[in-house]
Amino acid sequence: IDSRDLEQLFSIVDEDDNGEIDPCEFIEAMYRMRTADSKTAIKFVKHIVEKMDQQQMTLKGKSDNIADGEPDTGVCNDI
Repeated sequence: IDSRDLEQLFSIVDEDDNGEIDPCEFIEAMYRMRTADSKTAIKFVKHIVEKMDQQQMTLKGKSDNIADGEPDTGVCNDI
């Protein structure tokens, strides 16, 4: 598993998005992985698709700004 996969796994397990995985979150995630592999895989894919949607919306906003004549900073910090 590479670091990018670990980051995605972390954000899936960190259900309250506080930047930490508390013991309950960890135990629940391990239980889900053990008992419902297909559900866990679906959740993982859903998370990836949501992230891609956010990135696409960011890029769309930037391209709309360019089309409207607003200057582009050239920095893609949101992606």
